[in-house]
Amino acid sequence: MPNPLTALKEKGGRSKALGKSAFDLSDGTAGERTLVASREAQVPIRVREGPAARLAFVAGEEKTTNATADDTETFSLSHNLVDSKNTENLILYAGGSRVQPDSIDYANDAFDYTDAGTETTLHAFYVARDPGVVTVEKVAPKTSSQMSETLTEDTTSGIADRDQNQNPVQFEFTDPYQGVVPANWSLNIYVDSPFAVRWDDANLSTSNGDDATNALIDIPIVQYEGTVSGLGRAVKRSALDLE
Repeated sequence: MPNPLTALKEKGGRSKALGKSAFDLSDGTAGERTLVASREAQVPIRVREGPAARLAFVAGEEKTTNATADDTETFSLSHNLVDSKNTENLILYAGGSRVQPDSIDYANDAFDYTDAGTETTLHAFYVARDPGVVTVEKVAPKTSSQMSETLTEDTTSGIADRDQNQNPVQFEFTDPYQGVVPANWSLNIYVDSPFAVRWDDANLSTSNGDDATNALIDIPIVQYEGTVSGLGRAVKRSALDLE
Protein backbone atom coordinates (compact mmCIF):
# COMPACT_ATOMS: atom_id res chain seq x y z
CA MET A 1 0.00 0.00 0.00
CA PRO A 2 1.57 3.34 -1.02
CA ASN A 3 2.25 5.94 1.64
CA PRO A 4 -0.31 8.77 1.81
CA LEU A 5 1.89 11.26 -0.03
CA THR A 6 2.48 8.85 -2.91
CA ALA A 7 -1.23 8.03 -3.03
CA LEU A 8 -2.04 11.75 -3.15
CA LYS A 9 0.34 12.35 -6.04
CA GLU A 10 -1.07 9.37 -7.93
CA LYS A 11 -4.49 10.97 -7.85
CA GLY A 12 -3.21 13.84 -9.92
CA GLY A 13 -4.36 17.35 -9.22
CA ARG A 14 -5.43 20.62 -10.73
CA SER A 15 -3.39 23.78 -10.26
CA LYS A 16 -5.43 26.82 -9.31
CA ALA A 17 -5.32 29.86 -7.07
CA LEU A 18 -7.39 30.49 -3.97
CA GLY A 19 -8.62 34.06 -4.24
CA LYS A 20 -10.27 36.22 -1.63
CA SER A 21 -13.73 34.90 -2.45
CA ALA A 22 -12.61 31.35 -1.57
CA PHE A 23 -12.09 32.32 2.08
CA ASP A 24 -14.38 33.11 4.98
CA LEU A 25 -13.27 36.64 5.86
CA SER A 26 -13.28 38.38 9.24
CA ASP A 27 -12.15 41.88 10.14
CA GLY A 28 -9.13 42.10 12.37
CA THR A 29 -8.69 43.62 15.80
CA ALA A 30 -5.98 46.24 16.19
CA GLY A 31 -3.08 45.08 18.35
CA GLU A 32 -4.26 41.46 18.53
CA ARG A 33 -3.42 38.34 16.55
CA THR A 34 -6.68 37.81 14.69
CA LEU A 35 -7.93 35.21 12.23
CA VAL A 36 -8.83 37.31 9.17
CA ALA A 37 -9.31 34.59 6.52
CA SER A 38 -10.06 30.87 6.68
CA ARG A 39 -10.64 28.20 4.06
CA GLU A 40 -11.73 24.70 5.13
CA ALA A 41 -10.48 22.16 2.61
CA GLN A 42 -13.30 19.98 1.31
CA VAL A 43 -10.74 17.81 -0.50
CA PRO A 44 -6.96 17.62 -0.02
CA ILE A 45 -5.00 20.57 -1.33
CA ARG A 46 -1.31 21.37 -1.50
CA VAL A 47 0.04 24.91 -1.25
CA ARG A 48 2.55 25.29 -4.05
CA GLU A 49 6.16 26.29 -3.67
CA GLY A 50 7.62 28.59 -6.29
CA PRO A 51 4.58 30.29 -7.85
CA ALA A 52 4.00 33.74 -6.43
CA ALA A 53 1.27 34.37 -3.90
CA ARG A 54 -0.22 37.84 -3.57
CA LEU A 55 -1.42 39.44 -0.34
CA ALA A 56 -2.58 42.96 0.52
CA PHE A 57 -4.21 44.03 3.78
CA VAL A 58 -5.94 47.36 4.26
CA ALA A 59 -7.24 49.60 7.02
CA GLY A 60 -10.66 51.19 6.81
CA GLU A 61 -11.93 54.48 8.23
CA GLU A 62 -15.14 56.46 8.18
CA LYS A 63 -15.18 60.23 7.69
CA THR A 64 -17.98 62.78 7.24
CA THR A 65 -17.86 65.80 4.96
CA ASN A 66 -18.83 69.21 6.29
CA ALA A 67 -22.06 71.17 5.83
CA THR A 68 -20.77 73.22 2.88
CA ALA A 69 -21.37 71.83 -0.61
CA ASP A 70 -18.47 71.82 -3.11
CA ASP A 71 -15.95 72.45 -0.35
CA THR A 72 -12.57 70.75 -0.76
CA GLU A 73 -11.54 69.14 2.53
CA THR A 74 -8.44 67.36 3.75
CA PHE A 75 -9.01 64.12 5.66
CA SER A 76 -6.23 62.71 7.81
CA LEU A 77 -5.83 58.95 8.22
CA SER A 78 -4.87 57.19 11.43
CA HIS A 79 -2.15 54.99 9.96
CA ASN A 80 0.83 55.21 7.63
CA LEU A 81 -0.51 55.34 4.07
CA VAL A 82 1.68 53.51 1.53
CA ASP A 83 2.20 54.21 -2.15
CA SER A 84 2.06 50.49 -2.92
CA LYS A 85 2.80 48.83 -6.26
CA ASN A 86 0.62 45.82 -5.44
CA THR A 87 -2.91 47.18 -5.35
CA GLU A 88 -4.87 50.45 -5.32
CA ASN A 89 -3.47 52.43 -2.43
CA LEU A 90 -6.71 54.11 -1.39
CA ILE A 91 -10.30 53.32 -2.37
CA LEU A 92 -12.94 55.88 -1.46
CA TYR A 93 -16.72 55.65 -1.20
CA ALA A 94 -19.13 58.54 -0.66
CA GLY A 95 -22.62 57.66 0.50
CA GLY A 96 -22.17 54.09 -0.77
CA SER A 97 -20.86 55.05 -4.23
CA ARG A 98 -17.29 54.71 -5.43
CA VAL A 99 -15.61 58.08 -5.95
CA GLN A 100 -12.10 59.39 -6.58
CA PRO A 101 -10.18 61.54 -4.12
CA ASP A 102 -8.96 64.87 -5.46
CA SER A 103 -5.45 64.02 -4.35
CA ILE A 104 -3.51 61.75 -1.99
CA ASP A 105 -0.78 63.07 0.32
CA TYR A 106 1.40 60.10 1.25
CA ALA A 107 3.84 62.18 3.26
CA ASN A 108 1.09 63.34 5.63
CA ASP A 109 -1.18 60.26 5.46
CA ALA A 110 -4.13 62.24 4.12
CA PHE A 111 -6.37 62.78 1.10
CA ASP A 112 -8.42 65.64 -0.32
CA TYR A 113 -12.01 65.26 -1.47
CA THR A 114 -14.62 67.71 -2.73
CA ASP A 115 -18.17 66.69 -1.87
CA ALA A 116 -20.94 68.03 -4.08
CA GLY A 117 -23.33 67.45 -1.20
CA THR A 118 -23.12 67.96 2.54
CA GLU A 119 -22.45 65.77 5.57
CA THR A 120 -21.81 62.73 3.39
CA THR A 121 -20.39 59.54 4.88
CA LEU A 122 -17.01 58.61 3.41
CA HIS A 123 -15.38 55.20 3.67
CA ALA A 124 -11.68 55.03 2.92
CA PHE A 125 -9.88 51.68 2.55
CA TYR A 126 -6.13 52.09 2.27
CA VAL A 127 -2.87 50.15 2.37
CA ALA A 128 -1.32 50.78 5.78
CA ARG A 129 2.37 50.27 6.42
CA ASP A 130 2.25 50.06 10.22
CA PRO A 131 4.39 47.00 11.00
CA GLY A 132 2.68 43.79 12.07
CA VAL A 133 2.94 40.05 11.56
CA VAL A 134 1.13 38.02 8.89
CA THR A 135 1.04 34.25 9.33
CA VAL A 136 -0.40 31.62 6.99
CA GLU A 137 -1.08 28.33 8.80
CA LYS A 138 -2.79 25.02 8.26
CA VAL A 139 -4.94 23.99 11.20
CA ALA A 140 -6.29 20.55 12.16
CA PRO A 141 -10.05 20.16 12.72
CA LYS A 142 -11.34 21.09 16.16
CA THR A 143 -12.64 17.55 16.63
CA SER A 144 -9.05 16.34 16.25
CA SER A 145 -6.05 17.24 18.36
CA GLN A 146 -5.84 21.03 18.12
CA MET A 147 -2.62 21.66 16.24
CA SER A 148 -1.34 23.93 13.51
CA GLU A 149 1.74 24.44 11.38
CA THR A 150 3.07 27.68 9.96
CA LEU A 151 3.44 27.69 6.17
CA THR A 152 4.89 31.19 5.85
CA GLU A 153 5.30 34.33 7.95
CA ASP A 154 5.78 37.88 6.76
CA THR A 155 5.18 41.45 7.91
CA THR A 156 2.43 43.87 6.94
CA SER A 157 5.08 46.52 6.24
CA GLY A 158 7.15 44.17 4.09
CA ILE A 159 4.12 43.06 2.09
CA ALA A 160 3.02 46.66 1.58
CA ASP A 161 6.45 48.13 0.77
CA ARG A 162 7.91 45.73 -1.73
CA ASP A 163 6.88 45.24 -5.33
CA GLN A 164 5.31 41.79 -5.27
CA ASN A 165 5.71 41.54 -9.04
CA GLN A 166 9.48 41.54 -8.47
CA ASN A 167 9.69 40.14 -4.93
CA PRO A 168 6.52 38.12 -4.31
CA VAL A 169 5.27 36.28 -1.27
CA GLN A 170 6.41 32.67 -1.73
CA PHE A 171 6.14 29.44 0.18
CA GLU A 172 9.27 27.40 0.89
CA PHE A 173 8.91 24.06 2.66
CA THR A 174 11.43 21.82 4.39
CA ASP A 175 9.21 18.71 4.45
CA PRO A 176 7.12 17.17 1.63
CA TYR A 177 4.05 17.12 3.85
CA GLN A 178 4.35 20.74 5.02
CA GLY A 179 2.34 22.27 2.19
CA VAL A 180 -0.34 19.55 2.27
CA VAL A 181 -3.72 20.51 3.77
CA PRO A 182 -5.87 17.39 4.23
CA ALA A 183 -9.64 17.41 3.83
CA ASN A 184 -11.42 19.05 6.79
CA TRP A 185 -8.28 20.97 7.76
CA SER A 186 -8.24 24.74 7.37
CA LEU A 187 -5.89 27.13 5.62
CA ASN A 188 -5.87 30.20 7.88
CA ILE A 189 -4.40 33.68 7.66
CA TYR A 190 -3.71 35.60 10.88
CA VAL A 191 -2.70 39.25 11.19
CA ASP A 192 -1.35 40.98 14.29
CA SER A 193 -0.91 44.66 13.49
CA PRO A 194 -1.56 48.15 14.89
CA PHE A 195 -4.43 48.58 12.42
CA ALA A 196 -7.58 46.51 12.13
CA VAL A 197 -7.70 44.63 8.83
CA ARG A 198 -10.89 45.50 6.94
CA TRP A 199 -12.57 43.64 4.10
CA ASP A 200 -15.65 45.88 3.91
CA ASP A 201 -17.56 48.49 5.91
CA ALA A 202 -19.51 46.03 8.07
CA ASN A 203 -17.70 47.08 11.25
CA LEU A 204 -17.48 50.79 10.56
CA SER A 205 -20.03 53.12 12.15
CA THR A 206 -22.17 53.16 8.99
CA SER A 207 -22.58 50.18 6.68
CA ASN A 208 -23.39 50.90 3.03
CA GLY A 209 -22.15 47.62 1.59
CA ASP A 210 -18.80 49.11 0.56
CA ASP A 211 -16.12 46.51 -0.24
CA ALA A 212 -12.38 46.90 0.24
CA THR A 213 -11.58 45.73 -3.27
CA ASN A 214 -7.92 46.65 -2.79
CA ALA A 215 -7.53 43.95 -0.11
CA LEU A 216 -6.08 40.89 -1.86
CA ILE A 217 -5.54 37.17 -1.31
CA ASP A 218 -4.17 34.92 -4.04
CA ILE A 219 -2.55 31.65 -2.95
CA PRO A 220 -1.41 29.05 -5.54
CA ILE A 221 -2.48 25.48 -4.77
CA VAL A 222 -2.97 22.05 -6.28
CA GLN A 223 -6.44 20.65 -5.60
CA TYR A 224 -6.99 16.91 -5.47
CA GLU A 225 -10.20 14.90 -5.66
CA GLY A 226 -11.42 12.36 -3.15
CA THR A 227 -9.79 11.29 0.09
CA VAL A 228 -6.51 9.58 0.90
CA SER A 229 -6.42 7.08 3.73
CA GLY A 230 -4.05 8.10 6.52
CA LEU A 231 -3.20 11.49 5.02
CA GLY A 232 -4.32 13.53 8.03
CA ARG A 233 -2.37 11.32 10.43
CA ALA A 234 0.77 11.53 8.26
CA VAL A 235 0.52 15.33 8.08
CA LYS A 236 0.16 15.55 11.87
CA ARG A 237 3.17 13.29 12.45
CA SER A 238 5.22 15.39 10.04
CA ALA A 239 4.20 18.63 11.75
CA LEU A 240 5.13 17.18 15.13
CA ASP A 241 8.47 15.81 13.81
CA LEU A 242 7.44 12.26 14.65
CA GLU A 243 8.81 10.84 11.41
